[in-house]
Amino acid sequence: MEKNSQITQITVPSESERVSTGAVQFNDDWPGLFIRGDEAFALMLELKEVLKTLAEQNDRQCQTHLIGSIVSIIEQDVIVQSA
Repeated sequence: MEKNSQITQITVPSESERVSTGAVQFNDDWPGLFIRGDEAFALMLELKEVLKTLAEQNDRQCQTHLIGSIVSIIEQDVIVQSA
């Protein structure tokens, strides 16, 4: 698989340690949300439904921007694309 410049790779101390979906903190930085790739596809589908519902309402642009950004990251950088 070719390397994607949008993906930050972090080595896990042991091959047997699987990082679960949840809060992850790097050193003293703010905790962030990690979503496993195998769970990201279902999340993307649900977020698309939320976007569709919000788009049917008025003045929801600020709420849809972040959700749309997350959907784009999943579509472009998380889901393994076939060659």
